[in-house]
Amino acid sequence: MEMQAELSPPHAPDLTMRMAGMARRLPELEEDPVAFYARAQELFETRGDLDNAQLAADERLAVMLDRAYAADAVAAAYLEFARISEALGDLDLADRVRDLADAGQVPTSEGGTQKSGTRGEGDAAFRTVDVYYATDRSPTGETDPARVYGAGRGELDLGVASVTVPAIHAPGMIESASIWRLELRPDPSKHVALQSVTRLEDAAFYDRLSAEFDDDMTEALVFGQGYNVTFDQAAKRAAQMAYDMHYPAVPILYS
Repeated sequence: MEMQAELSPPHAPDLTMRMAGMARRLPELEEDPVAFYARAQELFETRGDLDNAQLAADERLAVMLDRAYAADAVAAAYLEFARISEALGDLDLADRVRDLADAGQVPTSEGGTQKSGTRGEGDAAFRTVDVYYATDRSPTGETDPARVYGAGRGELDLGVASVTVPAIHAPGMIESASIWRLELRPDPSKHVALQSVTRLEDAAFYDRLSAEFDDDMTEALVFGQGYNVTFDQAAKRAAQMAYDMHYPAVPILYS
C-alpha cells in the first residue's frame, strides 16, 4: 500500500496527521510517519494553526527519537520545533531546544559501563536485560538497533537483544524520551532503551542460551508480541515484563 502526503485544504493537515498515525501503527505499510508529520506541520502552519503545528512537530520528534534517527536529522527537527515554539511566544523553551540542537550531542548516561545479563545486571543508574529472540522478520542491513529488522518476512533469525531499564523505572511502564523534557535520544538512566541487537548463528545462539541456565535459573519466560508491534517495541516490552516480574527465568521473545 502506498500513501501520499500531498493533500488539498481545508482538511489536509488533519488527514495527514491521521495517515502519519496509521504509518506509525502499521509498520507493514513500510511508510515513514516522519514524512507525514513533517507535511502535517507545514500544512498546519500554512493554515495559521501553530498549536497543532507544534503538536505535529512533537510527534515527528517522538518517532525520530524512538527509531534512533541520526543526530543531525534530530537536531534539525528540534530547530523546527524551536521555531514554532518561538512563534507561539514560548521563548524559554525555544532557546533551550536550540541550545541542544546547536550542541549536536546525544545525551548519554554517566552511569558507567553497561553489563549484560538476563537477570537485569548493571550499575546503579540502569540495568541491562538480555532478551533472547527468534524472528522471521527480514533483516534490513542497518546497524541501528531499532532498525535491524523491518516489517517484511524472511528466514528464521536468532540472536540477543540487550535492553536497558533505568533504576527510576515504574512497573508496567516503558519510559521513553520526550520533546517536553528536551531529550534528544533515549538515556539508559531515564528510559527503557534497546541498546544492541546481536544476530547469532544457531549453534552460538543455543550455546549462549544454555549457559544462562544453572541451579538457580531453571526456567524460561517466552513472550509473544501483539499485533502491529515493531521488533524494537517488542524487545523493550519483553525486557520490561521480565524485569518487573522479578522471576528467575530467561526471557525469550518470538517476534
